[in-house]
Amino acid sequence: MKLQHLLQEFFAFAREAENITIYNKTGLLHNLANFLQQHLKEKDYGLQISRNAGEVVVEAMKDDLNREAIDLYVYQVAGKEQYAVQVSVYNKTVSEEAGDLEAQLQFLQSLKAHGFKDTFLLLVRNEHAGKAAIKLPEQAHWQELQPASQDNNGPWFCALISVG
Repeated sequence: MKLQHLLQEFFAFAREAENITIYNKTGLLHNLANFLQQHLKEKDYGLQISRNAGEVVVEAMKDDLNREAIDLYVYQVAGKEQYAVQVSVYNKTVSEEAGDLEAQLQFLQSLKAHGFKDTFLLLVRNEHAGKAAIKLPEQAHWQELQPASQDNNGPWFCALISVG
């Protein structure tokens, strides 16, 4: 399964759909989970929101992952494939953004080391991406998630980072 492709399809869908409004992390997770569930049913994959990492990672106690939650946990119903998507909505200071980014990347790298097939970090902000204080890896770039016409607070931008 190509989860990254589905995530990109969601971004295109969110830009065009008039019935989706992104207003915070919870709303984004809800809309993204609904979109993915519709597309994953055909492929024998399941999805859970805010799944405790300690319940799906073998030896989690040893690595202390048992206190972490996976924002979107995607798993193969009749197999061993596991995927994780962490979502960070940024409207913080430069130091808070950098610290949060580093912590999220370390968490996703740890999941990858424990056998997850793919892990992703979805960064979202509701101000122009040019104002973003964080530096993105070369393979990631800011893109419009929703135009200003869909939100009174202005446009939403996102960047997807594949980790591991």
